[in-house]
Amino acid sequence: MIENLKRDFKILQKDEKFKLWKDKNDESYLCSAFLMDEDNKGNWQIDYFNPSSWDITSFLIREKEVKINNPEKIFQKEKEKVKELFIEKVKVSYEKVNEKMKELLKEKYPYENPNKKIFVLQVIDETVWNITFINSSFNILNVKISAENGKVLYENLSPVFSFKTNEK
Repeated sequence: MIENLKRDFKILQKDEKFKLWKDKNDESYLCSAFLMDEDNKGNWQIDYFNPSSWDITSFLIREKEVKINNPEKIFQKEKEKVKELFIEKVKVSYEKVNEKMKELLKEKYPYENPNKKIFVLQVIDETVWNITFINSSFNILNVKISAENGKVLYENLSPVFSFKTNEK
């Protein structure tokens, strides 16, 4: 799948619509790649951040055709510049990360059954795979794995819903 991302990234860079967009948005840069996994049949979404307008434009590649989504403003509690993603720094493939997630589920979370799997390749403190599994138990498992060495940097299982009781 990382080969698919690299292939799609090359397709994007050669696409005329993208080149026109990039000419008008020359300070924009690659910031993330997103995949909603559906049995390895998902398609990559490639995102570019524009630091002047503070928005992200997403590109979808479907069978060598590029679709450009309208830019969307990003919202953060504290404005922090989105870091640039360099594909060549990715040493750990999607396949290896997906296998690591299967092992983690089996060892630590055997009762969790993922309905949706979301993989985001981005830079936080380093280049990471930021993985979110939405489980049938209404729990969300979030794991961050280094895309450079495969080390699990963070993991958290939490309920989708948190209920508060308001006592009077």
